[in-house]
Amino acid sequence: MPQHRTQNATSKRTNSADDWAWVLHELANGKDPKKLTRSLASRRADNPRPLFYARRTVDLASARLWLIQGYPDGPHCHDACSPMAQRDSG
Repeated sequence: MPQHRTQNATSKRTNSADDWAWVLHELANGKDPKKLTRSLASRRADNPRPLFYARRTVDLASARLWLIQGYPDGPHCHDACSPMAQRDSG
């Protein structure tokens, strides 16, 4: 017999799950990743490291969309995180 979720079970989403859904939606609709990062960091001042959390969330969401939808510019990365970019910058 299949289990059915109750109203309480579906309404107990975490802040992180809400953030993830919001960031994916905003990126998919063309929101600038840097502005989105700042906005998320200010929304999540309760997080011990809000800027790190926001950067990580936006970077991962951007990479996910790039993989799924094939974004032409590739994933957004705040810190030029590829080894080639780090080597070329120094």
